[in-house]
Amino acid sequence: MKNHVLVLTISSRDQAHNQLGLGNWVEAFYTLYNQGDDTNWFKLDNNRLAAGLEYNAQVMLNQTDALTYDPEFNSVKCNSSITPVDWPEISDVGLWPTRPTWEMGYAIYKYLLGIELPKTRELIFKVAPDGPNPSTALADGSAFQTLRFRREEDAEE
Repeated sequence: MKNHVLVLTISSRDQAHNQLGLGNWVEAFYTLYNQGDDTNWFKLDNNRLAAGLEYNAQVMLNQTDALTYDPEFNSVKCNSSITPVDWPEISDVGLWPTRPTWEMGYAIYKYLLGIELPKTRELIFKVAPDGPNPSTALADGSAFQTLRFRREEDAEE
């Protein structure tokens, strides 16, 4: 993570892993909330996770022209025999299919915290209703989030 935007170094490798990471943060923070932890994890560091969801929703929507991107930070060597390459720019690999990770974060920020996430909303309405994870990534997140987290008041216009 860098500055106050959640830019993951993996964003220059592929977006499937970015979505997995963001979804895992949302689920972990909600688990802590649900277990009665007094820390407001979703609001930490000036709503950094919300900023990350918004940033990465723009990536998923292919709206990257105005995004801050630091190649020095993001161009990392993967110590893997599979992908030992530099990644100097935001990757468009893994943009589709979107993983079912967006509705839960959107619902938490909007309904529990009163924080609007317009780019996240734009993305979920572009791909909704979501469904299961892709067959190549069955355990990447909580599937069927549209069904589980969408509220009638936020029905598509």
